[in-house]
Amino acid sequence: ITISRGGKKAVFGCQPYDVKDPNVTFYKCRDEEALLTSFLEIWNSTEFSPDIVTGWNVEFFDIPYIINRIARVLGLTAAKRLSPWGFLQENTVEIMGKENQVYVPVGITVLDYMQLYKKFAYTSQERYTLDHICFMELGERKLDYGEYGSLAGLQVGNWEMYVDYNIRDVELVDKLDDKLGLIGLVMAMAYDAKINFQDTFTTVRSWDVIIHNYLMDRRIVVPQVDRK
Repeated sequence: ITISRGGKKAVFGCQPYDVKDPNVTFYKCRDEEALLTSFLEIWNSTEFSPDIVTGWNVEFFDIPYIINRIARVLGLTAAKRLSPWGFLQENTVEIMGKENQVYVPVGITVLDYMQLYKKFAYTSQERYTLDHICFMELGERKLDYGEYGSLAGLQVGNWEMYVDYNIRDVELVDKLDDKLGLIGLVMAMAYDAKINFQDTFTTVRSWDVIIHNYLMDRRIVVPQVDRK
């Protein structure tokens, strides 16, 4: 696992790793249980405790996976520590006819950078993999592990590169936001419209609240709809 905030990265693994970047702190853990426990401690630390969590396709992969894994290995009570209030909200979202399980740690907003890019970048791409988008926007690529066949093969065949690959993915998302500023855009829109960050993904709700606040400032109340 790799998490980043303000350029500082915390990396968790169960084998030794040669740190190459002074901004990276590596936590070597004896097993998966210790790794997840250490991750939760850093997640809730003053330095890393997040208000917004982002990443590429984290909403439907990383967040549900890590919550489920913590719940299975450490128990549901431990998984709830991802939320500053100790609650997890579970939703089911249908995408292309398939139901996807989505968990949200209450008190933290998950802004999936892939969804941000699709909504606010105002550009059409032939595919939305992190590798392709970073090449188009930054001229940079993810680490190529083709010679190892798969990530599982990379983990066994070249642990150093496996960790580098994980760190690289986090760096690329950081670089994308440094260039595009989509999280800052969402925050500006949300504060201006007086809505939650997630509500910026919906056009109707944003304008509904903007119009409501405009009318309330002028002491105008829209009558209730008569559905009879």
